[in-house]
Amino acid sequence: MIYKMIILLIFLFVSSQCGDDPGILLSGTDSGGNNSPTNSTPANSINIPCLDKTLLFCDNFDDNNLVGWISNKGGYSISTTSNYSADGSTYSVQLTGGNKKYYDGITHDMGGINPATVSFWAMNKYTTTACGFVSLQDYANNKQDEFLFLSNGHMYFNATDLGTYSANTWYYVVINIDWYRLKSSVYINNVLITSNITMNNAIFDQIGLYNYSTNCQSWIDEIKMK
Repeated sequence: MIYKMIILLIFLFVSSQCGDDPGILLSGTDSGGNNSPTNSTPANSINIPCLDKTLLFCDNFDDNNLVGWISNKGGYSISTTSNYSADGSTYSVQLTGGNKKYYDGITHDMGGINPATVSFWAMNKYTTTACGFVSLQDYANNKQDEFLFLSNGHMYFNATDLGTYSANTWYYVVINIDWYRLKSSVYINNVLITSNITMNNAIFDQIGLYNYSTNCQSWIDEIKMK
C-alpha cells in the first residue's frame, strides 16, 4: 500500500505538470509501417525463440491468443493483433482504452522467478497518454517494478526517467537485474540508459499489462525472461 501511494504521488505530480497521467530512441520500420530499431541485440538481450528451454518466461503472442493471461476486468479491449508486431513476429497484444486505474488489464502467473534479464517491445499510439504499462509484480507482497509510457512524452522505469519517446514507435526494452543488490540497468533500443535503479521486488510471481488513460492505444510484444 505504501509503495502504491508513492507511485500515485509521482504520477499525480507528473499529471499536474504534463497532462493525463497516473505517471528512447532509435528507429527503423516494423510490419505495420511504424518505426522500430534496426538492431535488436544489445548486450545481455534475449534474442532467442520462445521455444528455447533456457527461458524462464516467454510470450510473443504468435499463437494469436491470450491463453494463460487473466483479465482483471478493466472493461477495455485487450486482444492479439497482426496489424502491428515487433522484431519480425506475427502478432502482438493490443490494449485499447483505460479507466485511470491501476493493474486492471491482464496478468500472467510466473510462479516466483528471479530472471537476470527481462526484455519486451512496447509502443504507444500517442505521446499525450499514459499507456502500455508493463508491471513486474510480487503479488503476494503487493510490490511492483514497472515500465511506463507517460503523457509528458517520457518513458519511466519505476520513478526513473528514461527519456522521451515518439508516437507509433516500437521501443525495445531490456532490463538487467542484480538480485543480490536489488539493482537494475535499463537499455532502450540497444543503448544503456541508466543503471543502479533500485528494485522494489525480491521476486517476480506475476506480470501485468495495462493502460491508464481513457483514450489509450498501446502494443506489447516479445516478452522474454531469462
